[in-house]
Amino acid sequence: MPTVSIKECSEYDKNKIKKLVLESLKEIKFDLKKYRNKKILLKPNLLGPFEPKEAITTHPIFMQAVAEIFKKVTNKITIADSSDQAYGRDDKVLETTGMNQVAKKLKIKTEMFKAKNIIFLKSEKNQILKQVAIQSEIKNFDLIVNMPKLKTHMLTGLTGAIKNIFGLVPSYYKREYHIKGNTPKKFSSILVDIYNVIQPKLNIIDGIVALEGDGPSRAGKPIKINVILTSDNAIASDLIAAKILGFENVLTNQFALERNLIDKKDIKVIGEIKLKNFEKPSHIKQVVAPFVAGLFQKLVTKRPYVNKNCKKCLTCLKACPAKAISLKNNNIFINKNKCILCYCCSELCPYNAIELKRSWLGKKLINMHDKMFKKVKNGRRK
Repeated sequence: MPTVSIKECSEYDKNKIKKLVLESLKEIKFDLKKYRNKKILLKPNLLGPFEPKEAITTHPIFMQAVAEIFKKVTNKITIADSSDQAYGRDDKVLETTGMNQVAKKLKIKTEMFKAKNIIFLKSEKNQILKQVAIQSEIKNFDLIVNMPKLKTHMLTGLTGAIKNIFGLVPSYYKREYHIKGNTPKKFSSILVDIYNVIQPKLNIIDGIVALEGDGPSRAGKPIKINVILTSDNAIASDLIAAKILGFENVLTNQFALERNLIDKKDIKVIGEIKLKNFEKPSHIKQVVAPFVAGLFQKLVTKRPYVNKNCKKCLTCLKACPAKAISLKNNNIFINKNKCILCYCCSELCPYNAIELKRSWLGKKLINMHDKMFKKVKNGRRK
């Protein structure tokens, strides 16, 4: 029976987090002793070189608390994620996010996986990816502890345990999968394909301070949610997270249910589900009525624009899987016809120079929609 433990935690206090996670592990009947002297991969969200206070990456104190729990049974622990070649600065990512400091304190390893020694995993239940590329090193670990940051995402709606597994895909294939998944539905289906071949046995979500609005990067806003979710099933943890945050239709959850990867009725929840006032991303399918979406989707969907913060570092150009970004006359140009709205440029820009906004006409249509239905949700119209 998939089990989710919910704990309230209002601050990044290492000892408090350790106590609560240990309680949760007992509640979901996770046997720590089973992994004595085994190889453990702690998989955080390390999107880029963002400071912990920005609530974009898994908090280092959260990571340290969990790492210390596993240090009681094994020294073979690695904190790792896959790098994105747009940065090419793995050391900076590990340093800025605080992961290097945790590793030094506990004398454990850190690694940013490179696109080498690739293996392909298959599943008959996959819908789009008949085989999934992952780092071969992942097969060497006895346990993957999936440790996502609870965030919104402009493409998928919610970044939780399922989305975090995307970090085990090498950067080259991440780009390929973004091209194949050039709509929210397709990309969410791909994420479920990836989950289906990996399925981590332990998922611990950092939701003490989450990211709301137009996440998963600096366009989002940190917000205290005061929650830690621990589960033996990534889908179960995401379903409960979505319920807490008031998400009605998270596509990854929907597709996982449709493929019978889990039955909602089987999920056991330990702890209280307290609904939070949480600002959703402004993606078209979450802000307008279906008939408006069908008629005016391109007009009302937020698109990336370059603002005055741009330093011409070309990170966005390197990050764009659709090759829709170029440098022309010493200015960054985004080709709207090529753009697949994956928002990788916004996610990875180190200077917050990629804004997501609607056109003048798009704003007018949204205002008309709000007046027509007399319903403005959570102040999301901009």
